[in-house]
Amino acid sequence: MNSKMFLQLLFALGFVGSSFACRCLPKTQDERFCEGNFAAIIYVEGRDVVGLERVYNIDIIAILRGNMQQADERHLKGATHSCGVTFEVNKYYVISGN
Repeated sequence: MNSKMFLQLLFALGFVGSSFACRCLPKTQDERFCEGNFAAIIYVEGRDVVGLERVYNIDIIAILRGNMQQADERHLKGATHSCGVTFEVNKYYVISGN
């Protein structure tokens, strides 16, 4: 295999690999809950979009496990990319994450 062909193959493999980089692997709700470092019950009071982030105005009802480093007392940030979660305003949620 000559070096030009090797570089073309390497480029093609890099392109294919990067195209799958943002995909989330499917998991059950139980798997996602158990793998998280924190878990909490929240109430979503409102939502804003700031740049590429969704910022939710929340009320933390109860922290079930760990601490919520992504949230301060009143806000939770989430990415707008395909793996992000969208919450509805005026609803309660049990959330978990890393």
